[in-house]
Amino acid sequence: LKMATRLSAKNRQSWIRKILHEVTSPAGWLGAILLWYTMVHLLGFTGTASSVISVILKVALSVIILWLAYRMLNVLSDFLVRTTRKTDSSLDDQLIPLINKAMKVLLIILGALIIIQNLGVNVVSLLAGLGIGGMAIAFAAKDMVANFFGSLMILFDSPFQVGDWIVMGSSEGTVEEIGFRSTKIRTFYNSVISIPNAD
Repeated sequence: LKMATRLSAKNRQSWIRKILHEVTSPAGWLGAILLWYTMVHLLGFTGTASSVISVILKVALSVIILWLAYRMLNVLSDFLVRTTRKTDSSLDDQLIPLINKAMKVLLIILGALIIIQNLGVNVVSLLAGLGIGGMAIAFAAKDMVANFFGSLMILFDSPFQVGDWIVMGSSEGTVEEIGFRSTKIRTFYNSVISIPNAD
């Protein structure tokens, strides 16, 4: 029991150190931006100078918060990977990298929209304008959508898993990673090739 308690405490300290390591740089920049923001208000800038500095600081603050959230996603991903290693199922081992990538993409998109909003662009109007070209974008992205649904079929139907040897046309090898777009396999000649999941 004492050994288990000691290991648990050591594990907790390890995660605390990892979190501190990930947030140190963004937190330092965040403090600097907040200090500058306070100084600008105390110095009483007015007119164009005040507007320009305010926009720069808002954009910088958005970027740093995005950076901090991205770093914390890395910690969350590591935690989930270590947790899923203890389970017998291999499905969660394959889902975690996909979920991690999806969360990072969504975070970057959200961050980009916030930054654009801080630059004074009306994001709602911009998204409405993009909606007009939605048909063209959807047509151009049909292969991407097909590959995405292919990855879901692979994950849930499990015709193969990471570590399996598969044959696909003239290519064959060990599955190394199942991504959103493609599956990476390492061939007998130790080269890595990507096969679209739609195939």
